[in-house]
Amino acid sequence: MKKYGVREFQEKINAGYEVLDLRSADEFEKAFIPGSFFIDPKDENFEVFLREIVFPIKKWLAVLPGHSKDLPMLENIDGALEYGMDAWTRAGKEMGMIISIEADEFILDLKHDKEIQLMDFRKRNNFEASHIESASNYLPEYLPILVAELQASEKYYILSDNFSTSLSIASYLNRYGITLTRTLKGSYADISDSDLNIVSRKKKSSQKN
Repeated sequence: MKKYGVREFQEKINAGYEVLDLRSADEFEKAFIPGSFFIDPKDENFEVFLREIVFPIKKWLAVLPGHSKDLPMLENIDGALEYGMDAWTRAGKEMGMIISIEADEFILDLKHDKEIQLMDFRKRNNFEASHIESASNYLPEYLPILVAELQASEKYYILSDNFSTSLSIASYLNRYGITLTRTLKGSYADISDSDLNIVSRKKKSSQKN
């Protein structure tokens, strides 16, 4: 794969190339290039994100982790940032920002801010088994359709079965100006035992009986 220095990498972004960040969720959260789409190759939704978002776009540049031997080689990636995100940081370039919060803060916000729209991106059967009452269920594969329906002025809180998926979704929304997002740093399991209003199959069954 070709490697580009910071200046040439920036020139290609200015010419219309998109940035695909293939590092870990923790690395991406700390620092990333504005407008980057993040996906973790180890994420269970990696193939979904490739099929629905990455493959339809023909001009990508990559930001890779330090050890990238096991990463997939994608035909539509033109090249990677030489020396990775460290080079971008040392050059003093602009950074993007996505806010991720721990379970306690996530729960507190949902209790006290009624304007939050809670987006649950778990599989449909998991959602139906147990979910927060105010949540709406979405599937990651419909992100390109969903983003057109969202409003930049609204607050969206994102959760899923893992932090990587939630961060991927937030990064995609961020690319389209949906920036008032918060991602749960963890998974639904971290808040499922809280005192939020939880809807579950067990509760529905007991109510019928």
